[in-house]
Amino acid sequence: MGMTFVTSWRFPVALALAVSLLAVQGCSTDECRKYSDYSCEQLKRQTFNVYYYDVPKDAGEERNLFAGQVVGLEACGMAASSMATVMEERREGPWSYVCCLKTDESGCAEKHR
Repeated sequence: MGMTFVTSWRFPVALALAVSLLAVQGCSTDECRKYSDYSCEQLKRQTFNVYYYDVPKDAGEERNLFAGQVVGLEACGMAASSMATVMEERREGPWSYVCCLKTDESGCAEKHR
């Protein structure tokens, strides 16, 4: 009878422990790893080439302009926004941007926003 009691409480406890460990692991998954080879923390410290896109009023064709090199995705968005402000009077319609992850092998190893 004593063995049955010991065995009977071990399975539910082990199951609860396994489920809680899986839940914790699921919560700690880095969101950036879903679309990048880098973690969110690593992307904050990476160098990016910033490219700004719009359609100028006088040309009618999309253009892309190099807006600079920055560290971190947040800085990339700010650089693109600053470029949009400067170009506001010269563009027609919406604008966009791309943050290109710079590596030793490539000037645009990954595209981000």
